[in-house]
Amino acid sequence: SGDVSELSGNVTLISGDVSELSGNVTLISGDVSELSGNVTELYGNVSLISGDVSGLFGNVSWISGNVSELCGNVTELSGDVSGISGNVSGISGDVSGISGNVSGISGDVSGISGNVDDAEGNVDDAELTDEERRDGVHITDLIDETTNGGSK
Repeated sequence: SGDVSELSGNVTLISGDVSELSGNVTLISGDVSELSGNVTELYGNVSLISGDVSGLFGNVSWISGNVSELCGNVTELSGDVSGISGNVSGISGDVSGISGNVSGISGDVSGISGNVDDAEGNVDDAELTDEERRDGVHITDLIDETTNGGSK
């Protein structure tokens, strides 16, 4: 008890309620079950953060591996983001540069603009005249007319 100013060497066990480790703590290893309070910096090779993580904020530059759920108010994913799959809902704001094999966009989709290439498959509910329905129309004609603000 009292003030211990330095422990050096191989210290294998400190038990009980440890309320503060300060200074340059270079390694905490083993089974660490809880870090709480204001933890300002974790860096190096952090291989697993699991459980209910309620707030990652600031400049989080790299989250990789199998991330099974991002929920709540996620305000920015930037850089090279690949492999978003499953049931993704509620993407809003300025979304640009979605490329690759994108399938299954459904619901109320509005405001698709820019260079739309290679639209294919079943295009339902297009505003076509009876003549266009009978004779057929190419999807790029629909895109050009919509982009130029004209009518069919």
